[in-house]
Amino acid sequence: MKLWKRPALIERVRPSLWGSKGKPVPEGIAQGGLGDCWFLAAASALAEDDKRIRRILWNTSYSNSGAFRFYFWVKDKWHGVNIDD
Repeated sequence: MKLWKRPALIERVRPSLWGSKGKPVPEGIAQGGLGDCWFLAAASALAEDDKRIRRILWNTSYSNSGAFRFYFWVKDKWHGVNIDD
C-alpha cells in the first residue's frame, strides 16, 4: 500500500510554488483528463505576466501545510478561496 505524502515530506524534494524557473510560466501548465481546460487556459494567460498571478495568490512560497489561498473576481468583488492539497 502506498501512502500519500506532502511534497515537503518526500526525501530529496524541495517543493516550489513556482517550479524550477522561480516564477510563474505559461508553459508550466499541463492539462490532464479532468476537463479543466477552461481553468488552465485562464491560469496560463495570468502566468504570461507573473505580476497578474501573484496578485491572485496569497502565498508567496510553497506552504508546508499544503494550504494555499487564491482570490477570484466574482460578481464585482474579490473572493478568497482556500485550497488544500
